[in-house]
Amino acid sequence: MRYIINFLLLLMSVAFLSACTNGFQIKGNFSDGGDLSVTLDRIGLDNSTVLIDEQKMVAGKFTFAPKEPIKPGLYRIKLGQQMAVFVLDGTEKKVDISGTLAGLASGTYEIKGAPVAEEVLNSLKTVKSKQLTVDEAQKIIDNAKNPLSAALLAVQLLGFRPEFIAKHKPVCANLKAKYPESEFAKSYEAFILQSEQTVNQQRAQESIQVGMDAPDINLTSPKGKTYKLSDLKGKVVLIDFWASWCGPCRRANPHVVDVYKQYKDKGFTVYSVSLDGVDSRTKAQLSSEAQIKEYTENAKTAWIAAIEKDGLVWDTHVSDLKKWESDPAAVYGVRAIPKTFLVGRDGKIAAIDPRDNLEEEVKKIL
Repeated sequence: MRYIINFLLLLMSVAFLSACTNGFQIKGNFSDGGDLSVTLDRIGLDNSTVLIDEQKMVAGKFTFAPKEPIKPGLYRIKLGQQMAVFVLDGTEKKVDISGTLAGLASGTYEIKGAPVAEEVLNSLKTVKSKQLTVDEAQKIIDNAKNPLSAALLAVQLLGFRPEFIAKHKPVCANLKAKYPESEFAKSYEAFILQSEQTVNQQRAQESIQVGMDAPDINLTSPKGKTYKLSDLKGKVVLIDFWASWCGPCRRANPHVVDVYKQYKDKGFTVYSVSLDGVDSRTKAQLSSEAQIKEYTENAKTAWIAAIEKDGLVWDTHVSDLKKWESDPAAVYGVRAIPKTFLVGRDGKIAAIDPRDNLEEEVKKIL
């Protein structure tokens, strides 16, 4: 009996030890590290951070042995004010990182036991201090053996200049296909979309001018009814880009309501476009389609509540619930809200951002 009990206790202790570690270790040795604090984080390009572990170094050495399995993605080790960013694919068991604090900043440290991280580090070392052409950078990215390596190399070598956005797309597509749940993949996609959106908005902002025909908008209301801006031709229309979460928008709403009530019988109305909802950056911070759906529904509820609370009594409230990726916001070059456009009876833009002198501008063209 005593033998059986001892055997069971042994099994329990083995099970307990197995539960406390997944076999992954990352060891560091920095000759000038002293007793600095060191952290291991999983990060995204959107500055999202998941703390994996933290401790103080002892004579420049540390060992991380996380309880949870390491997921494929982008990681950061931070020692005091210095840091190293690298990728792991989740198959690593024992990773060694070593060098000096100055080496972290210059990329001259060493990493072993993580092939994808080694590939990036070695590639960057070979081009250090070189002025690469775009074709040379693209060749290094294309030759990467793992989508994680290719993605980090693309970010490091190309950056997000407008002319390089198209080059990031296939790299991101490969990363998503291989590691669809990776925060790195999600934030990379969001960053590309945001960069692309910014470029499109800048172009649209430059093209939207007083005197031009107002681009049409065709979206649905909270009740599901479709409202087209062009159907209001013959009236003076204030196109009002706003959101329930926008403090300046909400503070400006009472003035818009006053002008609407005073001039609605003379042919003035408001076409409100809400930027409530969820965009790719927000989606990257949510872990499942169910969470995205819930977030979107909550955003719609907040939009409806704001309409009622602020007394926005006109019917023409529309949204595609895509937040900053709203289609009409891109067309009109909206990069901040509130943003308004006053459209004359002829369907042409008569004024841009007339909120402060809205009544005067409306009276001019009624």
